[in-house]
Amino acid sequence: MSKDEQIKAQIIENASLLFQKWGFHKTTMEDIAKATGKAKSSLYYYYKSKNEIFEDLIESQYMEMLQKINVEVNRCESYSKKLETFLMLSFEEMASRAPLYEIMVNELNEDNKLLKSMIKAISKREVGILEELFNKAIENKEFRYYEKEDLRLIAEQIVRSLRQLQVVIYIEQDKRFNKEKIRIFVDLILNGVKK
Repeated sequence: MSKDEQIKAQIIENASLLFQKWGFHKTTMEDIAKATGKAKSSLYYYYKSKNEIFEDLIESQYMEMLQKINVEVNRCESYSKKLETFLMLSFEEMASRAPLYEIMVNELNEDNKLLKSMIKAISKREVGILEELFNKAIENKEFRYYEKEDLRLIAEQIVRSLRQLQVVIYIEQDKRFNKEKIRIFVDLILNGVKK
């Protein structure tokens, strides 16, 4: 990691703590600069705005989350188990990042353009992962055949459902959803509602 990358990582780490403590709107570039031990002008060398810092923070958290999920998914032999693992770990990893997710959804709701672009980028990656998983499962004859266009729609709907459940669980803090209830959702995706 280069010196600039190390400094950016330090900025992100400190910004994360401040965002979680004070919220996105109350945290200033000056606060982040102080916490990082840099002059405010130095901070602007690395980031043009607080929004840019937050975008990098979410991106780094998301990439870390995906990396952990991919390691576990790749250990699974069947594609059904890979899909189940992907979905379950998505919930678990999101739970460990709930304070940042809450800031993203609640505080950035006012800055709808930033929020939408962040969610769109994350969702696009997840749809791509699911499409690839479905295609391999179909090739392996574990999942029934669907046209490419239909597979994309299925993947998009799963990601939308996943995102909405994450909001209900981690933002609205609906206590009815525990690991067992999430497993019911995952089972529904894997097996449908037929007996």
